[in-house]
Amino acid sequence: MKIIPSSFQIEIRHAIYYLCFLSSLFVASPVFAIKLSSSEAGYTSSNITSESDGRKKLTPNSLNGQFNEETRLVATFQTPITPQQFLQNFKSAIEQNVFLDNGFYDDVNFRKVIGNYAYYWGGNTPERKFIQFSPLPSSSQDLSGCLGESVIVWIYRPAENEGDFTLNANIRDADPSCQTFSANLIKTFFGNPEKVTELYTALAPPPHGQQLEPGKKTDPFGFTDMEYRIQTNRANGELTFEIRGDGVARNFRFRIKGQLR
Repeated sequence: MKIIPSSFQIEIRHAIYYLCFLSSLFVASPVFAIKLSSSEAGYTSSNITSESDGRKKLTPNSLNGQFNEETRLVATFQTPITPQQFLQNFKSAIEQNVFLDNGFYDDVNFRKVIGNYAYYWGGNTPERKFIQFSPLPSSSQDLSGCLGESVIVWIYRPAENEGDFTLNANIRDADPSCQTFSANLIKTFFGNPEKVTELYTALAPPPHGQQLEPGKKTDPFGFTDMEYRIQTNRANGELTFEIRGDGVARNFRFRIKGQLR
């Protein structure tokens, strides 16, 4: 079973014209497993300004950082820095269908839920958004959390009132402070994976987009993809973490698709 239908692949190809980074997107795995509760949320719209290099950067609606009544749920999130804080936010956002709300796409909300990164628009229409984000400059990188160069794709299909959210994220696994982003920590929040796929076998090359990594396997989940199903009251998705031989996560791929409220 393919989790990325041909129509979605076409939409991803469109993103490449906006973000060359998309050429390195990972291929998600066809697995589902965690049932999560859900509640409703609302968010503010975004303003957009141009950077000197021509890129589009999200800017908050409120310069003083205050949230109006619409954003009361997002205001309960604390900007994550550590892997544990990020995974707590990420799980809560899935449970609350945050990623399936058109109003979520504002850098105030991104910073509260995903982290304090530099966010750039590669494309922005009411029905399609491509957003690249990366750590802040080295002088303030400690405030950014443990995600590296990453990309978000948001597709809205008004005829079906359906949203389709994809996040492909690299993890700064070379940073010792980020090496607690591990298989054990992932299990703490999401439980045992639905499926575990060996990345390197004697008879098959690494999956597309993944590189053979030297070293010994010292963790039970080393050199595997930990794959989860996601199900809320109005959405289904998949979440896959790629794990190094020592159990540290290198990246993850997340996609969820469902009805908007």
